[in-house]
Amino acid sequence: MALGPVGRSGGGAGYIGDKGYAPALCYAHSKGLFVGLSLDGSLIMNRNDVNFNFYGRQHEPMDILAG
Repeated sequence: MALGPVGRSGGGAGYIGDKGYAPALCYAHSKGLFVGLSLDGSLIMNRNDVNFNFYGRQHEPMDILAG
């Protein structure tokens, strides 16, 4: 979070998923009151088909992570 009389902000991110790649760029310059806030999040999914193809048999994610 940022607060002040003058503010500049810039950012960039790239998102990769099943449907391809999507870049996101942003820039902001303000005079007067500047307030900025950023929220980020992630999602972790289990892909059983990929695990099966890699290991040759079905494994639970906890078995893979535990070694």
